Amino acid sequence: MGSLGPAISIPEVIPTLGLIIFIYTIGIQTGPEFFNSLRERGYRDSVFALAIVVLGAGVTLLVSHPVHLTRARAAGLYTGAMTNTPALAAVRELLGERGRSAGLPPEQLRAASDEPVVAYSIAYPVGVIGVLLSFAVSLRLWKPEMEPPAEGQEIRARDFAVMNPAVIDRTVEEVLRLHRDPGFVVSRIQHGGASDIARSDTRLQRHDIVVAVGDEDGLVRAEQIFGQPVEAHIEQDRSQLDFRRVFVSRQEIVGKRIRELDLEKSMGATVTRLRRGDVDFIPTRDTRLELGNRVRVLTRRENFTAVSQFFGDSIRGSAETDFGSVALGMVLGVLVGLAPIPLPGGDYPPGICRRPAPGCPDPGQAGTHRPHYLDHTVARQPHPAADRAPLLPSRRRHPRRLRLLRDTPPERPGDSAGRRRRHAGGHSGFYGGGI
Repeated sequence: MGSLGPAISIPEVIPTLGLIIFIYTIGIQTGPEFFNSLRERGYRDSVFALAIVVLGAGVTLLVSHPVHLTRARAAGLYTGAMTNTPALAAVRELLGERGRSAGLPPEQLRAASDEPVVAYSIAYPVGVIGVLLSFAVSLRLWKPEMEPPAEGQEIRARDFAVMNPAVIDRTVEEVLRLHRDPGFVVSRIQHGGASDIARSDTRLQRHDIVVAVGDEDGLVRAEQIFGQPVEAHIEQDRSQLDFRRVFVSRQEIVGKRIRELDLEKSMGATVTRLRRGDVDFIPTRDTRLELGNRVRVLTRRENFTAVSQFFGDSIRGSAETDFGSVALGMVLGVLVGLAPIPLPGGDYPPGICRRPAPGCPDPGQAGTHRPHYLDHTVARQPHPAADRAPLLPSRRRHPRRLRLLRDTPPERPGDSAGRRRRHAGGHSGFYGGGI
């Protein structure tokens, strides 16, 4: 918008708010899967991601030096190539803080903060399209053989007669407690001709018939635990006990373990299967429910309405947004991001930058004796700060680029020490390290 006219701009709060909403919603969506991936292959993927970040930084340094990119533009190039919008916000915040400390007017302060955005906007499409093209070229060159995804084993129900002396007169929970993940669940028990759901405190007796639900490996393990399979097929009797698949949409039970729901005592029901995404699996009593799961519940027909109300069973309910919770979460995230972390060289906040990074001196910090430089493009008119500090021509070949020397007394005629003081500062200035 600024290209249409200098006066056309949007308030700074709008891009900041958009960034906060973007990061927060991405975190809600990918948070659980992120931690699950860390447990499965986290170290390998983390090392690979770190290598990509370091490689990107190295390439940025190699590219920016020959073409004489300023550090602000180099930082924008790096964040755009990495498609890292939060890092761009941190760079702009750091540049804004240093500009305010240096006493820049609002126009030049905005120009300084927007300088990395140009390089970011150029590199961002390349960072997205380049990755896709790299994968396409790699597949054509190396032609790897992709193995088809392994399909899970079919989940079935099988009847077993309790014949193992080791499980007789033991409760179902005591039997299953010996196996961390048996691969099956006990859904029904027939005792004396009467069938009922398998409760955790139900005691097994000789010649009872139990219905185990699981894959082939789990059913083999059930045979080893209970005894020989029988062809009773009591699971086909749906006159009293029946099953229904319900949708988990009630916020109060999301994140709870199945054992915490106490379905057996509260409504005479048990969960026999759980579908997450497109995968069906056998849950354990320690399986946590997630929003959008579909569970198969076995209970009496008269309890179907209560079971549906308990789990929510509403796709619309899972799609509705609780804006109060979202707003509270964003506010807490911003507060945590503004909390300074004490590090050598100064405090550094983990979120939106409010101070120069550690190791980067603040040009406006009082009491410093080290000279600091401000490398910034200024207009041909005299700089408003010219009456406070001398303007020295930059050594670079840019006639309009000047370097502002602060905290250094004016050089007296014939004083060569002043020149030595100016050259001692190096290039650690407004766009100095720490970006």
